[in-house]
Amino acid sequence: MENAGVIVHRLTKQKKTKYDYIERHAHKFFHFIYGLSGVGRVILGQKEITMSGQWLVMIAPGVEHEIFGVDNFMSYDVKFQCSDQMTEKLKQSGMYIKHVD
Repeated sequence: MENAGVIVHRLTKQKKTKYDYIERHAHKFFHFIYGLSGVGRVILGQKEITMSGQWLVMIAPGVEHEIFGVDNFMSYDVKFQCSDQMTEKLKQSGMYIKHVD
């Protein structure tokens, strides 16, 4: 593949308790959430995903989403943009993967 042109906007380690909620919004870039421990809930459009450690959720540009802490959910969140070619390949890969190590 040619240059993927990846630009990372933000890389953070997040903790969300059962009272934490990030309301519905969308980005012009990708948002990957990699679960480290605990339990969280992500709503992508109308699809709800309950995730825990070693889950990876990919939120594509323009997809509305909201995030709930359920039980001390720890995650790495990566927000980035990339070339049009790489964007299309990532969009084809699906929304989530269980047990990534």
